[in-house]
Amino acid sequence: MPFDSLGGPDRDPDDADLLIAARNLIDFPGAWIKHAYYRQEHGQKRFCAMGALAVACDSGFAFPSRKAHRLARYLVNEMPRRGGYLLRYISAPMRVRAYNDSSNTTQNEVIALFDKAIQRLAPYRSSWPVKAHAILDGGGNRV
Repeated sequence: MPFDSLGGPDRDPDDADLLIAARNLIDFPGAWIKHAYYRQEHGQKRFCAMGALAVACDSGFAFPSRKAHRLARYLVNEMPRRGGYLLRYISAPMRVRAYNDSSNTTQNEVIALFDKAIQRLAPYRSSWPVKAHAILDGGGNRV
């Protein structure tokens, strides 16, 4: 598969923690959105999948950092295979955005994508397992 080479020494032990932090931002009801990176409504911060990755990586929304690109590749690796060979020419952040914004995609599917990527990184993590909510609380604040 296109991003299967993300194994071994290229993996950063912090990648799983960053994916967990991003997942926590969109984990609870009303926290996930489509068609925007970020919104704040009634004091609640809401994110799409790429917006959550950008925040977890301290990256910008419009121009994701290399770290955010790398994390997006982990998510792409766990996506359902559809769309044909042309998808290999689309960047990982664009594919994550397209998947997030699809009319058929649900919040649970996006969370499951994060869960699969986190589980795949488990062998490369020094302190696995950790509870997902140990990094951020339900409001997206660092604990």
